[in-house]
Amino acid sequence: MSPEQAAKIILEHINLEPEQFRLGKTKVFFRAGVLGQMEELRDERLGKIVTWMQSWARGYLSRKEFKKLQEQRLALQVCQRNLRKYLKLRTWPWYKLWQKVRPLLNVTRIEDEIAKLEEKAQKAQEAFEREAKAKKELEGLYAKLLAEKTELLNNLEGEKGSLSEITERANKLQAQKNDLESQLQTD
Repeated sequence: MSPEQAAKIILEHINLEPEQFRLGKTKVFFRAGVLGQMEELRDERLGKIVTWMQSWARGYLSRKEFKKLQEQRLALQVCQRNLRKYLKLRTWPWYKLWQKVRPLLNVTRIEDEIAKLEEKAQKAQEAFEREAKAKKELEGLYAKLLAEKTELLNNLEGEKGSLSEITERANKLQAQKNDLESQLQTD
């Protein structure tokens, strides 16, 4: 689509009559007063777009603030509930006993955690040893393949030398053959 056609479609879309404008090669020429009308349409459209953007941004910020307030309200209710329970239980004799016994209960949990960590470390060590063994095997295989490669390259170089010698001999024989044929033809 050419720029002239695009401009014409745009101007027709805004219901501007063809007598109100003319299209040049690089410009659009308007009759008197049409440019002001176009400016008003543009300002009106930009106003709608800016209003929409502002309302969307304000709505987004308001929703975000509301969510924050809801979370604070919920956290405050949890804190108040726990504080009420503590105030009721702090004078209860069983609660005092529980407060004294609870630190002793964590000792066994720590031992369990240490046992789990030791088991995890042992598994990691075994995995490391397997990986190290596999790495050594692969390195040995790599060295073997590298030696085979160098041997094959050396053989190839030897064959290249033999090939060049055979090619030189063939060239010399061809030259001798040509000389003999030329001598036979001249005799």
